[in-house]
Amino acid sequence: MIAPKRFTPGTADPRESRCPWFAPVALLLTAALGCGEGRPLEVTYHPELGLRASLYLPRDRHGQLVPGVVLVHGGCFESGSREAMRPHGELLAEHGIAALAIDYRLLSQGGAYPAAVEDVRCALRWLHERGASHGVDPERLALLGASAGGFLAARAGLEPGQAASCGFSSTGPVRAVVVLYAVSDWELRARTGLRECERRFLARACDPSRPLTCRAVSLIAPWVALPTRFLILHGSRDEDIRLEQSERLVRHLRESGIDATLETYPGSGHGFELGTDLAATRAKARLVEFLRGELALSADTEAVDSRGRSRGQRSRPESDARSSRETPGEHP
Repeated sequence: MIAPKRFTPGTADPRESRCPWFAPVALLLTAALGCGEGRPLEVTYHPELGLRASLYLPRDRHGQLVPGVVLVHGGCFESGSREAMRPHGELLAEHGIAALAIDYRLLSQGGAYPAAVEDVRCALRWLHERGASHGVDPERLALLGASAGGFLAARAGLEPGQAASCGFSSTGPVRAVVVLYAVSDWELRARTGLRECERRFLARACDPSRPLTCRAVSLIAPWVALPTRFLILHGSRDEDIRLEQSERLVRHLRESGIDATLETYPGSGHGFELGTDLAATRAKARLVEFLRGELALSADTEAVDSRGRSRGQRSRPESDARSSRETPGEHP
């Protein structure tokens, strides 16, 4: 047995603080205390571009490294911020998972494809290289993105070794990716009508008036088989991004030998997991269950193996096998 990985408080980058008004003290207390009313640790993951992120940390870590997830917000690539992922970050931290909610370059900041994808890779690499100083295990990382952020997270997860605009080295494949109602097939999207923000996002990569040229940007492509596992959640009544986009994604991932599960939520629309109804409750429970399982986080934390998996846990438990399309239940 290998003892749980531990970290030493106070080893964080001095430029990073949980509470700016007493930054030096905050660094010494990162291991044990929250700040104010559960404020996250604010960091700069890309100093050259000034890109910031909020790191939500579990309060009770008992000196052990915890798994981490990079959270990527939506907003059609032109709006939004890391604050939109606060509910997701707080949810994961409550269940023992650190969450890094990031800002990335928006269209007004030069964030057209592939720049925003590179930013997500940089955030992942920052967490891999710097996360341990904040109690995050660099070997147990995942990505979660919503809407436009879902596309960015999936693309970064499928191409972990691609170039990025920061100086950090590649992390290798992440353990898992959660995609919430994202566009996966830009050729199909171009044929059925792009929004202006999407057209601007693709401007450097393809000609939307010739939909075939957008195929290379899509997630619908042959991929190198990765050990990364995908969970895709989508509402059946999403009028912003049709369910077909997720159905096509899971099919193509499986054809590439990548483990992927699609779960649909009858009657739910875009951003449904942020609600308070039964579907939202089940979606939040499911993504927590999935990430805890894939990141080897269980009630038994007394011993982990060299890959960070909990004692006795199998890499793909039979009990976790699910169909490619689930319907967790109707709701009003």
